[in-house]
Amino acid sequence: MCDASPCRWIEPSSRSYFASSAFVTLASRLRRLGLQRRIMLYVTLGLAAMFGTLAFLGLGAIDQATRLVFRERLSTAYTTAGIIERDFGRIAADVQETSRLLSTTTGSGSSRLRAAGLLEHFARANPYPFFEVSGIWLLDPAGHVLDTAGLPATAGALDSVAASLVATHPESTAVLRPIAAVPGAFAFATVLVRIPGMSPSVALVHTTSVKLGRLHPRVLRARHRWDPPCASRRRRRELSPRGRRS
Repeated sequence: MCDASPCRWIEPSSRSYFASSAFVTLASRLRRLGLQRRIMLYVTLGLAAMFGTLAFLGLGAIDQATRLVFRERLSTAYTTAGIIERDFGRIAADVQETSRLLSTTTGSGSSRLRAAGLLEHFARANPYPFFEVSGIWLLDPAGHVLDTAGLPATAGALDSVAASLVATHPESTAVLRPIAAVPGAFAFATVLVRIPGMSPSVALVHTTSVKLGRLHPRVLRARHRWDPPCASRRRRRELSPRGRRS
């Protein structure tokens, strides 16, 4: 180690001497401050160190808790998306299987009965926890509407929209944005299903989201499990015979 020019080597003993002398100088300056000022300085330094440590640990805990919350929400979103995707696949399978059954049962009956039968089947089964089927359109290969049941109702502009959807989606099953609004409900999605070997070869299944009061019992049970204890106790008190309002 070199000090200022001219450069010369400083022995380790000299380094310790410099350190001890600096400490002695600092201690002598602290003695000159007086007892009250030294106490204030020590308290200030102690509080600063304590609050700095607490802030460091608190920020780390907050960051960890935030990551856990985000991870839980992401897991919930993935689970919900998987359930909805599975239910859309079940809609396509139900449309194809029920169409074959109706075709076998009714023979050469009109397509209106087939559309109403499909809608009746979904209203009777309704195994979907997050949405329900509100209407069905049956189309020919060119996309012209042959028969409808439920909501939304068809119109001239919607006929052209249906034809464009059939032309732009050649796959057997496609999940699309809702074509039109449903009065009194929130349009969820439209599922395009191609039915091989049927005279109405394409079906558009319109779905609406389920309101909170009509959620599937499994979803409600899962939601109640995450309620805070105070809310659960309040709910039990309201449902009990003594706490029930007249």
